[in-house]
Amino acid sequence: MTSITIGVPVSDMAKAKTWYIILLGATKTIQPVPNVFEFEISKGFWLQLIEDPALKAGDGTLRFGVKDIEAEKSRLAIAGISVGKIQEVPGVIRLCRFTDPFGNKLSLYQEI
Repeated sequence: MTSITIGVPVSDMAKAKTWYIILLGATKTIQPVPNVFEFEISKGFWLQLIEDPALKAGDGTLRFGVKDIEAEKSRLAIAGISVGKIQEVPGVIRLCRFTDPFGNKLSLYQEI
Protein backbone atom coordinates (compact mmCIF):
# COMPACT_ATOMS: atom_id res chain seq x y z
CA MET A 1 0.00 0.00 0.00
CA THR A 2 1.13 3.52 -0.74
CA SER A 3 -1.62 5.47 1.04
CA ILE A 4 -4.81 5.20 3.03
CA THR A 5 -7.94 7.35 3.13
CA ILE A 6 -10.45 7.11 5.97
CA GLY A 7 -13.94 8.50 5.36
CA VAL A 8 -16.03 10.11 8.10
CA PRO A 9 -19.72 10.92 7.55
CA VAL A 10 -20.86 14.44 8.49
CA SER A 11 -24.18 16.22 8.15
CA ASP A 12 -22.91 19.80 7.64
CA MET A 13 -19.78 20.15 5.50
CA ALA A 14 -19.11 23.82 6.30
CA LYS A 15 -19.25 23.17 10.04
CA ALA A 16 -17.21 19.97 9.69
CA LYS A 17 -14.45 21.68 7.69
CA THR A 18 -14.09 24.44 10.28
CA TRP A 19 -14.11 22.02 13.23
CA TYR A 20 -11.61 19.58 11.69
CA ILE A 21 -9.27 22.40 10.63
CA ILE A 22 -9.13 23.41 14.32
CA LEU A 23 -8.62 19.78 15.38
CA LEU A 24 -5.94 18.93 12.85
CA GLY A 25 -4.17 22.27 12.56
CA ALA A 26 -2.43 23.35 9.38
CA THR A 27 -2.43 20.52 6.88
CA LYS A 28 -2.81 20.01 3.14
CA THR A 29 -6.49 19.97 2.09
CA ILE A 30 -8.34 19.26 -1.12
CA GLN A 31 -11.96 19.12 -2.23
CA PRO A 32 -11.91 16.54 -5.05
CA VAL A 33 -15.69 16.58 -5.64
CA PRO A 34 -18.68 18.36 -4.11
CA ASN A 35 -19.60 17.09 -0.62
CA VAL A 36 -16.14 15.59 -0.04
CA PHE A 37 -13.29 17.39 1.72
CA GLU A 38 -9.93 15.79 2.51
CA PHE A 39 -7.05 16.47 4.91
CA GLU A 40 -3.62 14.95 4.44
CA ILE A 41 -2.69 14.02 8.01
CA SER A 42 0.77 12.83 6.99
CA LYS A 43 2.27 11.70 3.69
CA GLY A 44 -0.15 9.19 2.18
CA PHE A 45 -2.64 9.31 5.07
CA TRP A 46 -5.88 11.18 4.32
CA LEU A 47 -8.99 11.94 6.38
CA GLN A 48 -12.03 12.41 4.16
CA LEU A 49 -15.19 14.20 5.34
CA ILE A 50 -18.25 13.02 3.43
CA GLU A 51 -21.61 14.79 3.44
CA ASP A 52 -24.08 12.26 2.04
CA PRO A 53 -27.66 11.71 3.24
CA ALA A 54 -27.22 7.97 2.58
CA LEU A 55 -24.52 7.82 5.27
CA LYS A 56 -25.32 8.27 8.94
CA ALA A 57 -23.24 11.04 10.52
CA GLY A 58 -21.91 9.95 13.86
CA ASP A 59 -21.06 6.36 12.91
CA GLY A 60 -17.33 7.05 12.49
CA THR A 61 -14.54 6.18 14.90
CA LEU A 62 -11.13 7.87 14.68
CA ARG A 63 -8.09 7.54 16.90
CA PHE A 64 -5.18 9.95 16.59
CA GLY A 65 -1.75 8.96 17.88
CA VAL A 66 0.17 11.87 19.40
CA LYS A 67 3.64 12.32 20.90
CA ASP A 68 2.48 14.32 23.95
CA ILE A 69 -1.13 13.76 24.97
CA GLU A 70 -1.15 16.50 27.63
CA ALA A 71 0.12 19.11 25.16
CA GLU A 72 -2.40 18.07 22.50
CA LYS A 73 -5.28 18.04 24.98
CA SER A 74 -4.27 21.56 26.11
CA ARG A 75 -4.05 22.79 22.50
CA LEU A 76 -7.55 21.49 21.80
CA ALA A 77 -8.96 23.03 25.00
CA ILE A 78 -7.55 26.43 24.02
CA ALA A 79 -9.20 25.99 20.60
CA GLY A 80 -12.55 25.24 22.26
CA ILE A 81 -12.62 21.46 21.74
CA SER A 82 -13.51 19.60 24.92
CA VAL A 83 -11.64 16.34 25.44
CA GLY A 84 -12.28 13.79 28.18
CA LYS A 85 -10.03 12.80 31.06
CA ILE A 86 -6.77 11.05 30.22
CA GLN A 87 -6.94 7.36 31.08
CA GLU A 88 -4.05 4.91 31.18
CA VAL A 89 -3.54 1.25 30.52
CA PRO A 90 -0.33 0.83 32.56
CA GLY A 91 2.73 0.22 30.44
CA VAL A 92 0.72 0.28 27.20
CA ILE A 93 -1.19 3.43 26.29
CA ARG A 94 -2.66 6.71 27.55
CA LEU A 95 -5.86 7.94 25.88
CA CYS A 96 -8.71 10.41 26.11
CA ARG A 97 -12.02 10.32 24.28
CA PHE A 98 -14.25 12.98 22.71
CA THR A 99 -16.71 13.44 19.84
CA ASP A 100 -16.95 15.73 16.87
CA PRO A 101 -20.07 17.92 16.41
CA PHE A 102 -21.76 15.08 14.49
CA GLY A 103 -21.30 12.37 17.12
CA ASN A 104 -18.35 10.58 15.53
CA LYS A 105 -16.22 8.97 18.24
CA LEU A 106 -12.65 10.28 18.46
CA SER A 107 -9.75 9.76 20.78
CA LEU A 108 -6.18 10.85 21.27
CA TYR A 109 -3.68 8.23 22.32
CA GLN A 110 -0.04 8.14 23.31
CA GLU A 111 1.88 4.92 23.38
CA ILE A 112 3.91 4.38 26.55
